[in-house]
Amino acid sequence: MKAVEKARCALFIVVALVISIDETATWGQSLLSQGPFRVVAKSGDAAPGGNSHLDFKNFYNVTIDDQQRITFSAYLENNHLGVYGERDGQLQLLLGEGQSMPDAGGGMESFDYLSPTDIHWNNDGRIVASGYVSPSDDGLAVGEAPDGLEMVVVSGDAPPGEPTGVRFAWIDQAAINNAGEVAAFAIADGYSCGGPCRHAKWGFWQHSPTAGLVEVAVSGSSQADGRTFTLSRDTTQFSLNDSGVLVIRGVRDLNNGTLPDEQTIWRHAGGQLTALVKDGDPAPGPGNGATFWYISSPAIDAAGNAVFFGAYTYEAGGGGEGLWLADGARVTAVVYDNQQIPGTNWAFRRFSSDPIINSQGTVLFQSDLVNPSGGGSSGLFQIGSGGNLETIALKGDMPGALTDGARLRSFSGTAMNDNGSVVFAASLEGPNVTQDNDYSLWIYRDEELQLLAREGEMIELAPNDLRQLRGFDFESASFSNGHGYTLGLGPELLTAMTLYFTDNSQAVVTTAVGDYNNDGAVDAADYVVWRKNGGTRHGFEIWRRSFGATTAGGDSLSIGQVPEPASTLLVLSSAAAAAWTRRRISQAR
Repeated sequence: MKAVEKARCALFIVVALVISIDETATWGQSLLSQGPFRVVAKSGDAAPGGNSHLDFKNFYNVTIDDQQRITFSAYLENNHLGVYGERDGQLQLLLGEGQSMPDAGGGMESFDYLSPTDIHWNNDGRIVASGYVSPSDDGLAVGEAPDGLEMVVVSGDAPPGEPTGVRFAWIDQAAINNAGEVAAFAIADGYSCGGPCRHAKWGFWQHSPTAGLVEVAVSGSSQADGRTFTLSRDTTQFSLNDSGVLVIRGVRDLNNGTLPDEQTIWRHAGGQLTALVKDGDPAPGPGNGATFWYISSPAIDAAGNAVFFGAYTYEAGGGGEGLWLADGARVTAVVYDNQQIPGTNWAFRRFSSDPIINSQGTVLFQSDLVNPSGGGSSGLFQIGSGGNLETIALKGDMPGALTDGARLRSFSGTAMNDNGSVVFAASLEGPNVTQDNDYSLWIYRDEELQLLAREGEMIELAPNDLRQLRGFDFESASFSNGHGYTLGLGPELLTAMTLYFTDNSQAVVTTAVGDYNNDGAVDAADYVVWRKNGGTRHGFEIWRRSFGATTAGGDSLSIGQVPEPASTLLVLSSAAAAAWTRRRISQAR
């Protein structure tokens, strides 16, 4: 009992110290400007790997995985692209243009050209990349980087499941899940027209470490439910979960655009492709004979449920918008136009076409709002799997970190992890807001909104190295992420991003390891956040080794460099061990 009281006392002291911090900035200090954070790489730093000591130039796709390792794409001084990641405690080159790798035929291949948008990776460090292997040929590489990559498909290869004479012509998009399975969207050429002509078809293929490359379906093929699988290049999106369940939005152009497109969301699971919903189907919820006339790209959760944006029309005319969930047995409404937000006069009206769903089934979305008086607004919201609505932020809000009278204006770049924590970008407006300080980045958890970064702030990248923030890039929702949440926001509430400065330099940074509440110190309060969010043993070890770190912004904080304050650490470590013991006993029962 005394140990518990000591822990509570320690936590009270820490919270009191945090509350007493005096913000001295003229218009609010962000968590990033206060530090601590960790600098992973900067423009001008020498890039690792076989690059003749070339320096980093530009950074893209900065992510953080479950082991809190940072991975990113970067262009070098010679404009060649590479993928770099923290492996075995150091930054390594994982994939680069010109890097040789074996192909499926026993030869060797390499990419002549890569694009940041065509490379994705999972939590275990496995990469999928599509790019040019010659001026006219595409390739698809899969594997654990840097030594386990294999070029599994090259233009000219025969697609499995297709007639003799058909060959891959173009590999367009690919996604990878945390089991190492890949879904690829490609075009195959050489199909017979019933005469001397030949034509091409779009299709999907999946690749796994055990089964290799197998066909999902090609456009025009008949499925078990009697429907025809339809695709077109510019209107197909897809999402893959860790169980290998694939959802696809397929669109067919009818009569060369003279009729509305035919839109269908398909699900591939257990070797079968079935239609979940299509335009013309009833739209549950709004009533009055509502039917879908538009369906957007789906996102998928761990159970294989697909959430999508849809627009509907009534039998008597008019219509609206909303979000729906399709589970294979039925389609249910998540939220739709004119539903009122409980306890307010606001009602939803018009939704973002890109909802996000995490593995737990929590949906994150943006919506415009209206009220009876005719006023308008907008906001960012969550709906849990049980139907509970939570308001994250509204247009016009003035969070306490904005001390210059600035207000939230609009939202973009949203991300959510499996614990329901959210990161989003927001533009600002107000009497002291200019084009140099009107963009901000926020993190939301446990009903608390905190400012991560704001344009115009001074950031200390290293002692006596102050730079003014011009902007930032945060990796938001991606179809390639098996969990359904972006990899820019880690499960232990850490964030990774690219910072852009007014001197045209860039840096890849992550919030301090173990500082799970981003208050600038690794302390007992972070232990509470770790426990509340179902923290992993690895996350606890990160916190334990960093306990007591309170460096100023820009100090390079690394795991294990800080001595452990023995008393509080011992109490909380014992509590964590007891919790794990209870969890194992409960699971055994």
